[in-house]
Amino acid sequence: MEIVEDVEFANLIKGKIAAFIDKGARQPDGKFHVSDLLSPRYAYFRQKYGYKVSEQEIGFFVAGIAFHEFLQKVFGAEMSEKVTALEDIVGTVDQVGVFFSEIKTSRKWTIPEMVDPIYIEQFEKYLALENRSFGHIVVIYFVAGRKWDGKTPSTLEIVTWKVSIDEQDRHRAKTELIERRDALKMVQEGRKSFEVLPLCWAFKCGKPYKGKVDRLCPFYHTCKPEGRYPVEALIKADKQVR
Repeated sequence: MEIVEDVEFANLIKGKIAAFIDKGARQPDGKFHVSDLLSPRYAYFRQKYGYKVSEQEIGFFVAGIAFHEFLQKVFGAEMSEKVTALEDIVGTVDQVGVFFSEIKTSRKWTIPEMVDPIYIEQFEKYLALENRSFGHIVVIYFVAGRKWDGKTPSTLEIVTWKVSIDEQDRHRAKTELIERRDALKMVQEGRKSFEVLPLCWAFKCGKPYKGKVDRLCPFYHTCKPEGRYPVEALIKADKQVR
């Protein structure tokens, strides 16, 4: 018997996965999606220059896609995607039975006491668009409990947080969306420079790890995000957050 690693076949599989993700990507529809307004510079550059998912990035998408597909099989008709809108601003949120929710996956080994602020920022916008006072964020931690020494096995944990917002919160969230929509529209039309757009979520720029940056944004050197450029500044900013 002979067993050897087949890199060529592995690359074929990764290429197929990347192509599948690209095929399922949202097509231009003239709308301003919440996810784009939360990372407006990335949205602008991607629309202007185009971008395809690389084989190195598929790990960032696969878990979320896979768990959503699995939950759809589990809940069946109880689970669906709900589109909500305000003028030409739209968002897509998960609906599980009567529960208005957003389902996320996380690679974190330790479950935090509080849900990630990034998830809250996105979900509050969905609640505002729907004029809802509360909903649930569901996070699937699929390697929870893992340790560097290998003495503790990974376990899958599902944690839910109930998020409640009042009328003032909803008004603020809608105002932020409208202001970002207007700014992005002016940039797209060439009436303003992209620098007027707020910075994207920090992780969109790249993920610092042990003095280096993994998965650097393809538009990083074009955008030159203030406070995160060059790479040394991005690494320093990440340490300050920690």
